[in-house]
Amino acid sequence: KNRVQNAPLPELSILSLEPSKEKYHVAFIGDKSVHSIAFRPEQDNYLSLFIDFEKLKREESTKRLLKEFEPDVIFVFRKEFIENEEYNPNLKGKIIFISTEAIYASNLSFYNKYFVKGNESKYLLHISSKDTRELLKNNLNVIGTIDLPVYVQEKEINNWNSRMIKYLLIGEISDYNKDFVSVIKELGINYVHIKESSDTALAAKMVLNSKFVLYLPQENESLLKSTNIMRDMLCDAIVITQEFSPNYATMPNEHYLHYEKPSQLRTLLVTLESFEDKYKH
Repeated sequence: KNRVQNAPLPELSILSLEPSKEKYHVAFIGDKSVHSIAFRPEQDNYLSLFIDFEKLKREESTKRLLKEFEPDVIFVFRKEFIENEEYNPNLKGKIIFISTEAIYASNLSFYNKYFVKGNESKYLLHISSKDTRELLKNNLNVIGTIDLPVYVQEKEINNWNSRMIKYLLIGEISDYNKDFVSVIKELGINYVHIKESSDTALAAKMVLNSKFVLYLPQENESLLKSTNIMRDMLCDAIVITQEFSPNYATMPNEHYLHYEKPSQLRTLLVTLESFEDKYKH
């Protein structure tokens, strides 16, 4: 049994895939440490392959794997794969680039160069509806917005009372969030800290052993934070965070515990610490 936060995929009939195939071949190209949480193993109607780009970015390794696999669709997270034609062994498969970065005038040149409207081999998806609208303004080959699926195995989830980490803090510590960190240290709560850039597979294992996951405010928030929060919720951890975007239709203090100011974080943690640390079904 799996837990998959799997919002409907945007309409992909535009790709004109062969409808008669018994199983499609779907390849994913990204960094295992960042993107593997969104990778789903083989299903009834498709075979899948994940290429760890950072590990296998030598042209011949990537080309060989793709040539042998013969994908019908290639989901790509890394710009380098698109920019360097040496990585692509003249495949017939449709390429869908999943953008996870905020769109500004300064980074539009990449999208304008490779995803011109009418190009039937390369398409765009974005994880933020706001940024999708920016791409659409530029008349690009945009399919739509996608909520990245999060794959968590039910059998891996620990019950509340057996979790050894009470608070898992996620995020870089800096001058930007020092007042929030001071609150946490002053209260003397039991916590473990990891950076937001930590390996998502490793982070998931820690979340599975954590009761609360507290996100420290960051000056430049990654859009992938939203996907990571969905991961934490599916792992049955209680998330503590400032509001985030895209929010996947979640609401503050309904789906996660919310704070914005250091004083609010203090009140929240003091309240949590006053409760008996037990969960009864």
